[in-house]
Amino acid sequence: MLLISIIKLYTMKKINSVLLVLFFAFIMPANGQNLLKRVPKQYSFETGVVFTTKNTFEGENVIGSHMLFDYAWKLSGLHTDRGTYLSVPLGYQHYSAVNDLNKSYGVLIYGWTVRHELPLGGRFRPFVGYGLLFNQLRIGDVDGSVFGHETRLDAGCNYKLRGKFKLYLAASYSIARFPSLGTKSSDRFNRIALKIGVRFK
Repeated sequence: MLLISIIKLYTMKKINSVLLVLFFAFIMPANGQNLLKRVPKQYSFETGVVFTTKNTFEGENVIGSHMLFDYAWKLSGLHTDRGTYLSVPLGYQHYSAVNDLNKSYGVLIYGWTVRHELPLGGRFRPFVGYGLLFNQLRIGDVDGSVFGHETRLDAGCNYKLRGKFKLYLAASYSIARFPSLGTKSSDRFNRIALKIGVRFK
């Protein structure tokens, strides 16, 4: 017990030391500037069309509309035009009923994504991305909603405009699983999306 107490005390002292160093790093100036520079941020808004490739809720693949807002921090390439971004997206997809036998769907999307811009020059800048997202899905007039997790792969290209704006085209493929208690298998709601959007700083 004495050894465990000593280890815990030593660990707490190390944690407090690290926190103290970080605190002074934020408040202490260096050459008239903060030691930690402000991280560049980027905002994105996109819209597009989305197609389900696997839908086990009703077995019918459907076509829907897609809208998403994205707030990103630049993690690398702080002094260059390209870089890697960590973002928090918030989006919504709506799927209308194909006929009277089908139901409409609504999916709220949020989570984390990483986007990496490729080292190609000029106004065009290709990028690839990866996302781990949560999905909250509602089906027609059915009460309640169901939660699932989505893995998404993105690929696209930015086109730099004048000033701080960029247009982009992108395609994504998503695999979404909706597990439930009492069953070994999970419902699937996989889809492909084609998107157009704008980014700005």
